[in-house]
Formats: sequence, C-alpha cells, structure tokens
Amino acid sequence: MNSILSRKVQWCLLVAGIFVFCAADPAWAGESPAQWRPTYDLVMRWINFFILVFLLVRYGGPPLVAFLKGQQTDIQKRIDQVRQEKDAMLVNVQQAREALQASATRLDGIKAKIIEMGEHKKQEIIEESKVQSRLMLESARHRIDYQIHRAHEKLRIELLDMAVALALEKLPEEITPEDDRKLIDKYLVTTAALK
Repeated sequence: MNSILSRKVQWCLLVAGIFVFCAADPAWAGESPAQWRPTYDLVMRWINFFILVFLLVRYGGPPLVAFLKGQQTDIQKRIDQVRQEKDAMLVNVQQAREALQASATRLDGIKAKIIEMGEHKKQEIIEESKVQSRLMLESARHRIDYQIHRAHEKLRIELLDMAVALALEKLPEEITPEDDRKLIDKYLVTTAALK
C-alpha cells in the first residue's frame, strides 16, 4: 500500500515539475519585471498546493487511512452487533410464536379434557340419580308394602276383635254345658299330645 502511495506522490511531483517548467517559460522570456509576477504567483500557488498535497499524503495519509479503517471496523462491529440482535430478536419472536402455538394447542387439549370430564361427571350424576331414584322407589315401595301390611294386620285385628266380640255376644247363648265340656276335653287332648 505504501509503494502505491509513494508512486502516486512521485507522479504528482513529476506533473508539478513539468507544469512549473512549462509555466515558467513565458516568465523568463519577458522583458519587463511586471509581466512575470502574475505567472510566478500562479506557479508558486501550484507548487505550494502540491507541497501541501504531498505533506498531507505523506504524513496525513496513514493516520487518515488508519482512522478510516478504525471507523470501518467500528461500523462493521455495529452492523454485526445489530445483525446479532436482529437474529436474537427473530429467534425470540419464533420462540414466542411457538410458545403461543403450543399454548393454543394445550388450551385446546385442556378444553377437550374439561369437556370430557364434564361429560363423564354428567354420566356419573345421571347414573347416581338413577340409582338414587331406584333406591327411593324401592324405599317407597317398601314403605307402601309395609303400610299395606300394617293396614291388613290392623284390619285383620279389627275383624278378629269384631268376630270375638260378636262370638262373645252370641256364643254364650249358643253353647251348652255339654259343648263346653267337649271343648275342654278336646283342649286337654291337644295339650297332652303336645307334651
């Protein structure tokens, strides 16, 4: 790089020298000192310009190039950092999308499970209510049967009481001492047979 820079400087000096030589020729040919002064000033301005360019290229070039390379490196680092941040953000966005999709899938699964559990609970409640209604019907049937049985017993007892009362009323008139004797004998025979 320095060899290319020094070649440029050499070419610039060569061009400046040729220009000075060509520009100075009319000044040497002039007879009056007033005619050569503007040409001399112009040539000196060009020489000063080329000297300034040479000094800037020679001494200011490497620091300027180093500064520009440093700026380029800093800008490249910033670009790389921004790219990394962008890639990280894209990864985060993708992860967020995947998490959202997973949570939507999980939510659908939870909804389905809740519906399934609700249906299962509903069936359990229906079965339990059927069992309870059957038990209640059986209990009611048993109570009705018991009430009917009690009513039969009560009716039978009342009929028996009425029959006994009626018999007590009519039997003394109908039973003779001889019938009484037969009943006592029959009773004694029955009790003797039981012993």
